[in-house]
Amino acid sequence: MTRHLLCSVTTISLALLAASPSHAAPIEALPWAQGSNCTFKSQNCAIKVTFGSVCCGPDAETSAKVFAYVAASSDIKKAIKCNYGKEGDHVLCLVIPNSSKTRSIFSAIKHMIPPRGTGPSSRGVTSVAVEGE
Repeated sequence: MTRHLLCSVTTISLALLAASPSHAAPIEALPWAQGSNCTFKSQNCAIKVTFGSVCCGPDAETSAKVFAYVAASSDIKKAIKCNYGKEGDHVLCLVIPNSSKTRSIFSAIKHMIPPRGTGPSSRGVTSVAVEGE
């Protein structure tokens, strides 16, 4: 049974990898940060998406949607994930070479975030911000 499950997971993983567009933004993970002190030294983040928690972990459903969007976007050059906190909190820094695309990416991600206190977002605090604004 375990071997069959492992083969199924491997098959699904390979299928997802094969289906990923070749232009997908790689998501790089930084070491765990103390507190909410995620620094993205000279990464030139155009947008930061924060998945925080007040209790019980961040909104995993919204996080998965945002990560899927980032992985499929040809407008995002690179994404850097920084983990912090004790409940799976993380920040995603998006590097966007064409600044004219920043607003549309921001808007798309903002529309993925449900209002605070509803659905899965009641378990965490998710925000998106354009850097420098």
